[in-house]
Amino acid sequence: MTEKTGRSEIKVPGRKLIRVECTIDGGVLRRIVITGDFFVHPEDGIQELENELTSLEAKQETLRSHVLNFFKTGYDIVGATPEDFAKAVLEAASQAS
Repeated sequence: MTEKTGRSEIKVPGRKLIRVECTIDGGVLRRIVITGDFFVHPEDGIQELENELTSLEAKQETLRSHVLNFFKTGYDIVGATPEDFAKAVLEAASQAS
């Protein structure tokens, strides 16, 4: 299969910016980087989310549920919502599909 890269940039109205870049190969998310001017506590939250998403099937419903469930496990976000992160991840993944 051929690797494809997708990118998204979501400006949350009145809030922060979320950028996502991902690589999909063979229908599987192989790499994802999430950056922006938001805050997640504890600070390792975004790295943990990236680790959790890597190697998942790049299906919209799979990625969305993992993102939303991740933030239910004790991570707090300042400047965005779990839904904002899901939207950014899904947009990047759809570009790479």
